Amino acid sequence: MSDTRAELADSPFLIDAEERNNDENWGEWTLTFRSGRVSYTQRNDTASSESSGTFIVTDDAVKLAMDTGVNQGETFAFRWTLHGDTLTFRRDDSLGVGPTPFLVNSWTRVP
Repeated sequence: MSDTRAELADSPFLIDAEERNNDENWGEWTLTFRSGRVSYTQRNDTASSESSGTFIVTDDAVKLAMDTGVNQGETFAFRWTLHGDTLTFRRDDSLGVGPTPFLVNSWTRVP
């Protein structure tokens, strides 16, 4: 997934100004799900970040429990849909926190 600083700033999903002003919340992203583990990397000309942990999928909900990196100790949860190679997350407050950077654009599977 790729998003620009402007796309993040204009996102209707923003929770607060801290999300908007954090350079670790936009750029080129890679998200990997494999064998019960999830990891992501984020890079732009200003900042880079990464985190990893475990994930659980239940029907159309996914829960990410980060145990290393910048989000260590945090848990994220989303509704998700997969159409072909396009993964889209949606925030559902009943599941927990779903940070804006994961929602700005859809993710595309790369072989």
